[in-house]
Amino acid sequence: MRRLLLLFALILILGVLGANPQAELACFKVRPRSPAKKHTQLEAAAHQYLELLIKGGTDKQMEEAWAELTQIHKQLNITDPLEDWYRTLAGYDGIVFKDVTAELGLADLQHFRIAIADYDNDGWLDLLFDGCHLYRNEEGLRFADVTDSVGLTEHHASCGVWADFNQDGYLDFVSTSYDGDGRGDSLMKNHQNQRFYRVNERAGDIADDIPSLSAAWIDIDGKGFPSLYVEKSTEQGGYYNRFWHNTAGYFKEGDPELSAKAAEIIIQQHFANTDNWDELKGSGLYFAPLWADFDNDGLMDLFVNSLYETERRYLYRNNGDGSFTDVSFLSGVWRYDSWGYACGDLNRDGLLDLVVGSGNGTRVLYNVTNSPNKSLFVKPVWQDGEIVFLDDPALYPQRPNSPAYGTKVAVTLTMPDGSQNTLMRELNSTFGSYSQNAPELHFGLGQASTWNVERAYNEED
Repeated sequence: MRRLLLLFALILILGVLGANPQAELACFKVRPRSPAKKHTQLEAAAHQYLELLIKGGTDKQMEEAWAELTQIHKQLNITDPLEDWYRTLAGYDGIVFKDVTAELGLADLQHFRIAIADYDNDGWLDLLFDGCHLYRNEEGLRFADVTDSVGLTEHHASCGVWADFNQDGYLDFVSTSYDGDGRGDSLMKNHQNQRFYRVNERAGDIADDIPSLSAAWIDIDGKGFPSLYVEKSTEQGGYYNRFWHNTAGYFKEGDPELSAKAAEIIIQQHFANTDNWDELKGSGLYFAPLWADFDNDGLMDLFVNSLYETERRYLYRNNGDGSFTDVSFLSGVWRYDSWGYACGDLNRDGLLDLVVGSGNGTRVLYNVTNSPNKSLFVKPVWQDGEIVFLDDPALYPQRPNSPAYGTKVAVTLTMPDGSQNTLMRELNSTFGSYSQNAPELHFGLGQASTWNVERAYNEED
């Protein structure tokens, strides 16, 4: 009775302090069991530590629980890998990511911003870090550093975003710089998939002495020549953002109203049955939510990052009934703080992978979810003044590498029972402040027997 009263008192105190009662309670229950040495007691302790890790806690609690769970795995002489063992304990069979950074030859990198695209149009997605470090995808097995060979060794930048800005079929990019004393923002033209050249002097000098944070492409004319919006720093006197209008590959400053300070967009979403959503939505430590279908069930899941090393990352799995389940720990994403991050199918297995840049080191997380669900990738590109859809990476080299940003695609699924469901996606050039997903639209098809792909239009189009 005394212990029960103590537990209730602890919950009340934590509620007043605004902590996570479930996580703290799990930690409380672990403490008297942690010295246990017998096999059954160790198993019981493992379940308690696992409960804390799943529900979340402070950074210190999470790291301590992780260390204890790892030690128990050794003490019990478990032959299964640690991750497989604790997922079995939890009865978990959902979304799973594996850190393959070292296997891909990317160990010991420390980049912050990421843009994913197939720069050489060979059907494999490549990685551009911080607008100046390029890694070529060698069929999903390794990434080769081609920064020097493509002419970027002396190029200094902080962010990069891909687009074919002159519609010649080769994928260019714009780089932005936070260093006001550097070369500033740069239009980097792709010369036949071999080298990149700075063409500000010919295509339009978008550089100025104002630090830039990020940029986004938007085809406001609908002709395949994307214009550019650049976010400027506000730390030194509220600088105005800049809008550069693209006319057939040549840039000049556009509407002054668009060049004014951008309006703030606040994204708020209600989640049912998610214990720590109140903590997440009330914190200024999290930003740039990424919606993606990580298990190909046709439902959009949510990945949210933190800017700080002491805050964990969140992954919420969509349950399909308006509620979401926090699978941050069990999926394997919880430990990595991230400044910029993006997704794309790097190894062409039909699942979306994650690339994370942070002060703790760059990470590539392959999606190894065991799922029978099917998927479809649609790449909208401009060809001869028209937008065409590509759905086979093997055929990409035969078409222009000119992403049709702003294109909306609808896929109507027919399920085995005859019911239908329509999925909608739009190809955007960037999200958040620092990242760019692969310019391919991903559709989780679930167990659909057939599907139909068509371009979607706004009512006024």
